[in-house]
Amino acid sequence: MERRPNCASGSWPAPGRPAGLLLPHDLRCSNRLAGQRLILRRPSPTDRRGHIVSLTAEGRRFFRAMARENADWIGQIFADLSPEDIETLMGALARTKTSARKAIGRGVA
Repeated sequence: MERRPNCASGSWPAPGRPAGLLLPHDLRCSNRLAGQRLILRRPSPTDRRGHIVSLTAEGRRFFRAMARENADWIGQIFADLSPEDIETLMGALARTKTSARKAIGRGVA
């Protein structure tokens, strides 16, 4: 793709933190994406601190193109695995996801 939004973020809302509240990095990132006309950001009608963020039509096109590239990349990474290997991996990932959700529920993560 010729254009990247330049907003890498691993920041997910912490447990108990409303998802609509933006951290400074998130706000800078959303400002860049809005400036590129990839998202629309509007104030939350129920929480003056929060925002509702949605993709624009251009943002959806960009996301779909990026997702296709990502799918191709993932396909290349797993190209040497057999269907059985992939099935084993997917089972392990599902169990990991379940374990992580339980840990979050216990307040560990």
